[in-house]
Amino acid sequence: MVSIKIFIILSLISIIIVNGCVDNVPRHREEVKYIVLNGERILLSCLYDRDCTIIDIDEDYKTCCGRSPCKIRDYSKDNYIAVNGNSFLQFHNRIRPTDCGGCPECYSPEINSINFSAKCIDNKCLKIALGKEEICMREGGEWKKAGLTGIYRCIHKYPDGGKPCTSSNECIGLCIVTGPNIPGFCKYDDSPFGCYATIENVQRGEPILCVD
Repeated sequence: MVSIKIFIILSLISIIIVNGCVDNVPRHREEVKYIVLNGERILLSCLYDRDCTIIDIDEDYKTCCGRSPCKIRDYSKDNYIAVNGNSFLQFHNRIRPTDCGGCPECYSPEINSINFSAKCIDNKCLKIALGKEEICMREGGEWKKAGLTGIYRCIHKYPDGGKPCTSSNECIGLCIVTGPNIPGFCKYDDSPFGCYATIENVQRGEPILCVD
């Protein structure tokens, strides 16, 4: 009988441990599903990347123009986090004054804004540091191999590429010549590779060089 009682007690203890009820400690930490700003909840949940946006949690959203509308915004700082964009918009509309006039006109530079993105990962909005290829694409560039070494680099095309020119001042990039008796034209992109010389160098009698 004693051994049976001991067996029953041990079995009950095992069940309690498996269910995570010892000392009322849960088996898993509850996933954070929202943040609290100004006493209001802003959701972090999402289904797609487009559901997410980056906000400044140190900002005063109860004011019309924010705590400092002209401050530098550095997205690499910890006070910039990713949240559900629709939830943030609803929060902002609830607490922002309705009788706001115009805000000060000033230049508010952004730092690292292109280096970070709000993405939906495991149904939660997260601020993610982007890789070189993603940054290149956000800049409107093309990530591709260039030169003989085949190293990947970001190449940006110029909208005036191929336009006839007599000076680099007439181009977004450079005015180049690629061969003798060939008129100058605006460079097609910012790749340093290829055989060419600026029209200014040709006018000084310098040769066409190849860079690979």
